[in-house]
Amino acid sequence: MSSSTALVTTTTTTTTTPGAPLPTLEEIKEQLENIYVIQAIQIRHYECLRQTVRDREENIRELALLSERTHSEVFLRMNAEEQGRLWAARRALKRGKAVLEETLLKKREMRELETRVIEALMKEG
Repeated sequence: MSSSTALVTTTTTTTTTPGAPLPTLEEIKEQLENIYVIQAIQIRHYECLRQTVRDREENIRELALLSERTHSEVFLRMNAEEQGRLWAARRALKRGKAVLEETLLKKREMRELETRVIEALMKEG
């Protein structure tokens, strides 16, 4: 499994400024659908990154057992390229988590906006 660090981020075009008209429910629905698709891709990517880190860590544990050394000793004896790949995978995993958290925040904001639009429609009707 590759430890690619490319991450999909979300962008929403529906913003609200004080006094500006609220978006339509259809616009919000479209934005939410986009967020759900992007989030699914991000989750899949995050799971791949997490598995990559797990696999690399497991390899170190196995080598430590076989060579009767500690995890740290095995890591230090790894070549720089392997160490770099493990650190890169760990960093990518942290970034992936941050991107997922950002997407969840955007989804929550869209849901709140949807509620405001529905409330405004109910007041009108």
